[in-house]
Amino acid sequence: MEAEDRKHQTKRIYNPSSEDFTVAHAGVSHTIYAGQIQEFQVDIANHIRKHLAEFLLNKRGDWSNYDRDMKKLYEEIDVTI
Repeated sequence: MEAEDRKHQTKRIYNPSSEDFTVAHAGVSHTIYAGQIQEFQVDIANHIRKHLAEFLLNKRGDWSNYDRDMKKLYEEIDVTI
């Protein structure tokens, strides 16, 4: 039942970059436009979140402490209401 419930849950993701960000999940491309918040099904959002954070980390050129830096980026990307 948990997997079925997750299909109906959504999560909002913010792209703080000045560039649009596109990533594929299960063969489908998903784009978050620069400076925009978009809502996705939870599993897709978590996939996008990870790749967006790594994209931002690479763009900012800071890999000094991966776990700490990713946590900070997740805080920046995650949207809570």
